Amino acid sequence: MKIYGKPIQRIHQIYQELSKTKKTDKTPSSGKAKDKVVLSNEALEIQAIVQKVKETEDISPKAVEIKKAISSGTYTVSGEKVASSLIKFLK
Repeated sequence: MKIYGKPIQRIHQIYQELSKTKKTDKTPSSGKAKDKVVLSNEALEIQAIVQKVKETEDISPKAVEIKKAISSGTYTVSGEKVASSLIKFLK
């Protein structure tokens, strides 16, 4: 079935024009434009503080022992100790 008339011809013309512009839009960029991130002064201060905290982070010897015991699977906790600590905390 063939359809003739000005509206169909106009649609075909618009389609061809769009096809041409899409082809020209796909040209590779020159590579000169690059993204850039600029941090605010507050962000830079926070970054410096976080870095200092990471550098000076002191971990107590007890915490190191507990961490090792947990990772090795030998850490055990008495149920009575947990219960008594909870009672002390809730009072």
